[in-house]
Amino acid sequence: MRTRIRETVARRAAIGAAIAMVGLGFAPVEAALGASPIAVPCSTAALAAVISSAPDGSLLALAPFCTYSVITPLPDITGSLSMFGSSTTIRLSSLATVPASSLLTVDASGNLSLTNVNVSGGNAVSGGAISNLGRLAISGGIFSRDQAGDTGGAINNGGTLAVTGANFTEDRTGLYGGAIGNGATATIRNCSFISNSAHQGGAIANIPIKKGPILPGIRASSEPNAQPPSPVLTVAGSSFTRNIAEMGGADFGLSQQAFTNDSFTDNGNTTTDGAGAIFNDDAPLILTRSTLSGNQAGQGGAILDNSGGTLTSDNLTNNVADATVNGGGGGIYYEGQILISDSKISGNYAAEDGGGVFARGPGTISGTQIFKNQARVLGGGIYNHNSTVMLSHSPVYTNTPDNCAPAGSIPGCAG
Repeated sequence: MRTRIRETVARRAAIGAAIAMVGLGFAPVEAALGASPIAVPCSTAALAAVISSAPDGSLLALAPFCTYSVITPLPDITGSLSMFGSSTTIRLSSLATVPASSLLTVDASGNLSLTNVNVSGGNAVSGGAISNLGRLAISGGIFSRDQAGDTGGAINNGGTLAVTGANFTEDRTGLYGGAIGNGATATIRNCSFISNSAHQGGAIANIPIKKGPILPGIRASSEPNAQPPSPVLTVAGSSFTRNIAEMGGADFGLSQQAFTNDSFTDNGNTTTDGAGAIFNDDAPLILTRSTLSGNQAGQGGAILDNSGGTLTSDNLTNNVADATVNGGGGGIYYEGQILISDSKISGNYAAEDGGGVFARGPGTISGTQIFKNQARVLGGGIYNHNSTVMLSHSPVYTNTPDNCAPAGSIPGCAG
């Protein structure tokens, strides 16, 4: 009886999630409005057959507590389909030839809603678990130990992606985005990213097509001067913990990205060259009400921003830039132009200059406290490298060995 009650509750929750997704244009309308779910037995062959034959807009109720062991990839999603489960897993079989294609592929015409389904062990060139070229909405579920040789250990996105309440753990890739590689539009809410790894972007890589790998199914315009659409990444209420990459321990971004109410903790390590948490280049970075703590890299302990950033009401604390050469910016290392307001930068350490901030471009810092940071050489609070830094209502104090360097280079900051 208890099992039946759990199954009924899970189904109702999943249908409710599908209805909510309709407003975002993701879930099949017919399913959300009450079409009877199609029960899928705990058989991988049955799941493949239902995906191939289900009418457009169907809602598939996957078997609770079932593991669908996949030897060959499931049929591509070419229409509208919803799947929901309860402690249900889709996993690559040990009998499969690897690297294989993604376990699930959403074609450009496809629209998939996936609720409370775990996906694990995927192994492909790009998108070990899922490759999306259409519209993909994920609610809940655990993506674990998926891998890709190229981009997106768990998910490779070349369409429109929305992920809510999912967990990404120990996913990895040889190049970009240990958990997610985004080359189009991605919205991530209330997710956790733990111990994922990549060459660039331990958890997420947000990369334009021409600057990163060509994503499957996406082609640049035939016009010689045409540019592909720039990816857009939006992350809110999510946590990044112990992710590792050579550049961007948690995130590597070469296009527009915004983070709100997120936490970045203990990302990067001694092998991370730049940005223990967030690497940003060639596009705006917007960081709001987020905490970055205990991250580590050779340069830019928490953030390395080579483009232009806006930080508002953030807390950068106890991050470390530890390279013996050019180990600058314990909290943040930036070039270009940056705006920092209503934030705290404290307790960070740099093996060379700029314990709190290493400035290589014009900066405006307002309503921000910069204190108890330490540099081994100069600029415990801020090191200004031939630029202009303006302070407004921003005390810089009790930093070691000094507050600002070179002395007198930042108006209003006593060395």
